[in-house]
Amino acid sequence: MNCASAAKSRGVPDTAPEYALSPATFVALTAQLAVKPFGKPSTTLGLDPQPFVLAVLFGCNLCYATPMGYQTNLLVMSAAGYKFSDFVRAGLPLLILMWVTLSGLLAMQYPLSVTP
Repeated sequence: MNCASAAKSRGVPDTAPEYALSPATFVALTAQLAVKPFGKPSTTLGLDPQPFVLAVLFGCNLCYATPMGYQTNLLVMSAAGYKFSDFVRAGLPLLILMWVTLSGLLAMQYPLSVTP
């Protein structure tokens, strides 16, 4: 059974826009929209745009501090009976840890120096 017939058997309409965009696609679209404002100014300043682009991509994926950050967070919240404060309590320290770690790794890998 292919995906289309499986979806049809569950009553999913053929043109369901919510199934057309997966969370990965949404993150990719957000990253594409956010990369341009950070990439162009860095080249204007004579800096390598790659660490700025990577920072945007990492930031687009740090979505586990709230249940609204990712679709599966909402599914888990309702199925397991979690509260909003449970996500903040577990997700915020993890978000801060990842933010500091990734920022440090980017700073070590790409030192900010002006290229000629």
